[in-house]
Amino acid sequence: MKTHTQEISPLLVSVPDVLKMLSIGKSRFYEAVSSGEFGPQPVKVFGRKRLYRVSDVRLWIEKGFPNVEQFEKLKLKAKSHD
Repeated sequence: MKTHTQEISPLLVSVPDVLKMLSIGKSRFYEAVSSGEFGPQPVKVFGRKRLYRVSDVRLWIEKGFPNVEQFEKLKLKAKSHD
């Protein structure tokens, strides 16, 4: 009997996964987060764990790496069009 396996794409990823997506190091990432240069905001899961929405990271890249303030405005604008 043949089994069909389907790859599941995650909706949320950890910092190490974001680092892989962006091909940057941990210190550069945290520098960008603390300066407001990295637009996507983490989601708290189970109280403490912070994960990032894959869709936010992809949108941030697609829109040219806007800072936090600009990225939040873009997201609000996109939601108002839905």
